[in-house]
Amino acid sequence: MHSLKSISIFFLLISTGFQIQAQSDSAKKDLFTADLEIRPRTEYRNGFRQLRSDTGQAAFFTSQRSRLNLNFKKEKFAAVLSLQDVRTWGAADPKSTAASVQIFEAFVEPYFNSRLSLRIGKQRIMYDNQRFFAQNDWRQNGGTHDALNLRYYAPRFENELVFAFNQSAESNWFTNFAPTGFTSYKTLGVNYFKWTSLSKKLVVTSINYFEGFQQVTKNIGSEKQNFRYTDGAKVEYGASKWWLALSAYIQHGHNAVGKTVSAFYFQPELRYINKGTILKLGAEIKSGNNTSSADANYNATDHAFQFPYGLAHRYNGTMEYFANGYPGSARDVGLVDPYFFIEQAIKPKLSILIQNHVFFSQWRPSDANKVLQSSTYLGFENDLLLVYRPNSYTKIDLGFSWLLATKSLQAISGGNSDYIPHWSYVQATFTPKLFSIKN
Repeated sequence: MHSLKSISIFFLLISTGFQIQAQSDSAKKDLFTADLEIRPRTEYRNGFRQLRSDTGQAAFFTSQRSRLNLNFKKEKFAAVLSLQDVRTWGAADPKSTAASVQIFEAFVEPYFNSRLSLRIGKQRIMYDNQRFFAQNDWRQNGGTHDALNLRYYAPRFENELVFAFNQSAESNWFTNFAPTGFTSYKTLGVNYFKWTSLSKKLVVTSINYFEGFQQVTKNIGSEKQNFRYTDGAKVEYGASKWWLALSAYIQHGHNAVGKTVSAFYFQPELRYINKGTILKLGAEIKSGNNTSSADANYNATDHAFQFPYGLAHRYNGTMEYFANGYPGSARDVGLVDPYFFIEQAIKPKLSILIQNHVFFSQWRPSDANKVLQSSTYLGFENDLLLVYRPNSYTKIDLGFSWLLATKSLQAISGGNSDYIPHWSYVQATFTPKLFSIKN
């Protein structure tokens, strides 16, 4: 009886005392917050990621992400625990007792001073425009890393040093990393640097990192690693309503199977921003392999630039024909993607985004029978997105995309380019704050 009374008092404090404290101390910072995210998404796919075949039929389904985010922060310490459940409606037996909740983030962050901290644990790693490191929020399960992250943040200077070392399980001998069902790095090291000029017109961002892949070998106990390095920077300059950005990166070292890497990435972009209007004109250029080359020295090197941890959905078209790791990827023969984006605020709560892409491969692609195609032109994609925000915790997205493909894209993706692939979705994101406790 005494225990029940104590529990009742506890919940009474939460429902009244904490709220009163939060109202009276509104100027103080949050000590603890609990947030909820529910995000169902219904999709109609008829050519998403891969061209439709003569016998292909459209897909229709609803997926959902449910997250509970717990955040704690004091003067010199912070901690985050995020639980999530990701599922397709109807995929799980409603009478099943199998667990489905997973950890999205779980880290602590002690602060050495107001600018320097060390983040320890499972965490999101996001830099700049998320081209190289992203939370991959479009994927319902997102993306995180198990890592140490030494972070320094000042008004005009930011720097992070990240290190990760992965293992398949606890072991008494060796450090063999052989995950089942997926591939990943064994070691990762990242240096992120950002500097902003005093006038804020010039911004320099640099991301340099290495990945260590344990080479597959028949020799038991062999733990040789192949290291791939990515180095480069992005420079942005803005005056009034115009911004010019230029990114340039190279990859070198060796890939996961030990092949020498020599690849490059280049992105110029011009932006115009005026009140509720944003215009972007630019291009992404990623190197690839000339599969028709007879030069043995050339073929001994991997020239395909990779983005294994960056955004796959936002760049090169939302239909993901050129995202890393998918059947329709043109990464092996390179990609040249000139684009033009228009984002317009229609009303305070409603905006529209129109994206236009023209796709070319760096080299002429070959089909499954190694027949070389006559053109590097792959196709044109148009992506339309409407975003409506009725309140501070609700966001509704309505998207529609279509693609005009060529025989060259058909050689890469398979299927039939005579069909016009299209894809649409509606997504609702609810992110209410459950409660907070002020310090």
